[in-house]
Amino acid sequence: MSIIVLDPGHGGSDPGAVSGARQEKNDNLRLGLALRQRLQAPGNQVIMTRSTDVFVPLTERSNISNRANADIFVSLHRNAFTNTTANGVETWVQTGVPLRTAANAHNVQNEIVAVGVQSNRGVRFGNYVILRNTRAPAMMQELGFITNARDNQLFDQHFNAYADAIANGILLSLGQPIPPSASNAIASIQRTLNTRYNAGLTVDGRYSPATRSALVAGLQTELNRAFNANLAVNGVFDAATRAAITRGLRRGDRGNWVYILQASLFVNGFSPGMLDGSFGPMTDAALRNFQSVRGLAADGIAGPVTFTALLGPVAAPPPPPPPPQPSGTITLIQRTLNRRYNAGLAEDGTYGPATRKALITGLQLELNCTFGRDVAVDGVFSPATRAAITRGLRLGDRGNWVYILQASLFVNGYSPGPLDGSFGPLTQATVRAFQAARNLVVDGIAGPATFTALLDPVAS
Repeated sequence: MSIIVLDPGHGGSDPGAVSGARQEKNDNLRLGLALRQRLQAPGNQVIMTRSTDVFVPLTERSNISNRANADIFVSLHRNAFTNTTANGVETWVQTGVPLRTAANAHNVQNEIVAVGVQSNRGVRFGNYVILRNTRAPAMMQELGFITNARDNQLFDQHFNAYADAIANGILLSLGQPIPPSASNAIASIQRTLNTRYNAGLTVDGRYSPATRSALVAGLQTELNRAFNANLAVNGVFDAATRAAITRGLRRGDRGNWVYILQASLFVNGFSPGMLDGSFGPMTDAALRNFQSVRGLAADGIAGPVTFTALLGPVAAPPPPPPPPQPSGTITLIQRTLNRRYNAGLAEDGTYGPATRKALITGLQLELNCTFGRDVAVDGVFSPATRAAITRGLRLGDRGNWVYILQASLFVNGYSPGPLDGSFGPLTQATVRAFQAARNLVVDGIAGPATFTALLDPVAS
């Protein structure tokens, strides 16, 4: 088995990014502990740079990995920006890393995106101390923006799925089989609710409104049994249900009501350890973490306010804003298109229809110049343009056509490394990642299907 180092970013006196009562260091640690559990299960040695709320210097985090001779190093973070509409998930590697390291990052990024994110910001290349000083193949995962309400909602609602996804990406990178996911635990909850409360759930391992309703019905049943609450057992968390919770659950309690609490914490992404109906230290820790993240009094007592946050009605999320674009690089792309193809673009760093049209115009000109095609240079990705791409770009190619490919990948959220017109290993890995995400043949060759997915507004 492998040696895996997990690095929950920040900690102790360094909270990381902060949004209201939410601190990045807590999200990072929570995710790291969940990953440790998943990655240890197949027999790997998992080393944490921190497993509690303590400060660890950046150099020591790398030293921990280097001393252990780790096989892979993953630093866990949440992103932040002054503009609260900024959102999405990205994975960073050190500029100039071997192809294997970039491929590892694509494995993790692709698994996360498959769960569902606001925007896929791709694999990115930078110069960070934590990556630069670590000898093992290293990546830094930014799991959404803590300054964006919808990203935080996704982080909490899909926590188990995200943890599964990152673990799966790591295991894929290490060449190990993927174990059963946390959905098995949710399936077990569904079976228990069916057995104890005749819930009639489909045991599919998915946390759905029906499963939430069954948990509420179980809570109502237990309130009636324990406190003669005389509630209608209808699975609706209404004012009467909330009012019936006159005594909060706390450490030392036991019974089916505790099981409902533990199951509710788990499906909300906070693992209380064993779902055994016993309110012990792990349930207490999971409850306090949930309360802290939700801005509640973190007293470790599950009263009406906590149960409302766990099981109460969920407001429909606002529609996600358009994903932010890394404007500096897009400005450079616009400048290059203006210089090479007289595109007449406003160099405003925003990827819109005009920039897409200029990329298509560049592609059409390169097809005509390089292959003697006679495509109308009109910036419209027409059937004739697609048909003219008879030879796909591949590893080793160079030139302006490769630049068009690299720029098209970048504006779609995939970083192929330097936009230098050279189809190297990083560009190939990025093409493969894009193809996998769009359910195309993953061959690393940018042919008509790949260019259509990149530049045809109908296809995308």
